[in-house]
Parts: sequence; C-alpha cells; structure tokens
Amino acid sequence: ARCRAAMSETTDDLVLNFLRDAGVDLPEDVASLGELDTANVTAACAHCLNVIMEERGDAQRFPRKLSANPGVRFRTCTALANAISTLGFPGEIGFNHFLYPSEAETRRLMLFLVI
Repeated sequence: ARCRAAMSETTDDLVLNFLRDAGVDLPEDVASLGELDTANVTAACAHCLNVIMEERGDAQRFPRKLSANPGVRFRTCTALANAISTLGFPGEIGFNHFLYPSEAETRRLMLFLVI
C-alpha cells in the first residue's frame, strides 16, 4: 500500500508538472490530482484535447474556462466527455467526471490524455 501511495504521488507530480509546462493554469498549491476542482479538470482536459485536435487538423476547440451558466457547463462537460470517449478512453466517461471530479477518475483521465 505504501508503494502504491508513493507511485501515485510521483505520477501526480509528473502529470501536474507536464500540465503546467504545457500552459495549463493550475494553482501553485495543488500537489495532487485529487486536489483539482471542476474548473481545473475542465481546463486541463480542454487544453489537452485542443492540442490533440490541432495536431489532427480538426477545427474543433474547447473553452478553457468553464461558464457560470449551468446549461453551458453541462453542455461543455458533455462535449469534453464525448471527445475523450471518441479518442478511445477505456471505460465510461460523462459530464459528471468534470462537474464532480474524484481523485481516481481524474488520475485515469489525465493519464489517458497526457500519455
């Protein structure tokens, strides 16, 4: 169990450093993927997807800031989930992964997008 916890910390450090180096605006005090809130998870996923879409020549882009409007938030998060699913994300993914992020699901999501 101790080894798994240390591995998660190392993985989180690598992913967080990668995201910051890639230009994702994350709070400096965030030290683990479990500390990312809805706005951070959405921004990180949107940034990664935008890079992937650009490399593929796809014109679709996702907003990096989540709207305050609940309907727009839901649609944005659903669109992010659909795009990630289309890329081949293993398992189910939906708007709830962004609006109600959990540490384990956020880690799976970030590893999928970053690796």
